[in-house]
Amino acid sequence: MITEYSYEALLNAIPMPVFIVDEDLVVDNINPAAVDVFNLDKRSVLYDRWGNALKCVHSSDDTNGCGHGVECKNCVIRNSILESFEGFPIIQRKTSIIFNTVGFEAGSELLITVNQIMDSRHVLALLMIEDMTKLSLVNMTVPICMHCKKLRESDNHWSNLDDYFDHNMHIKFSHCICELCLGKYYPDIAMKNITNH
Repeated sequence: MITEYSYEALLNAIPMPVFIVDEDLVVDNINPAAVDVFNLDKRSVLYDRWGNALKCVHSSDDTNGCGHGVECKNCVIRNSILESFEGFPIIQRKTSIIFNTVGFEAGSELLITVNQIMDSRHVLALLMIEDMTKLSLVNMTVPICMHCKKLRESDNHWSNLDDYFDHNMHIKFSHCICELCLGKYYPDIAMKNITNH
């Protein structure tokens, strides 16, 4: 029989983020890896819906939060958890999610694994998350024009670098200027910078 202590020890030993959630995606427990990877305060996450706690961009689509917006009907995480409560065996799927973190949106490619578990009180779902974002980027080939450096999207539309990364990977750029371009395009400012140092 699994005791409360061994349950916590097992949960804490898993090196990837784990969330224990109910049928409405309300978080019952999380492990230290989830706290670290998603930069969470465990107390504020418990008893809140998963999407609200992790600031999924769609959790603010409806005043009732996670699970009530139009996009929530297509949420791979929500649907996988609901399937687990219907008795489906271990479910493993890839999905993309956009988090709203510290005022900006960041996209992630995730591999989720969901399985039904039972504790002493009721049936829950075990949600394990692996971030595949870096792996997806490593295996990606992006067609780029050898002259103007625009990137070709899958629909044969050509986008500039900023728009391509924003649209496909939810990466936003801030603009600055390197020292070489500063000297080439703004020589007066570059000279002032040299004399001020």
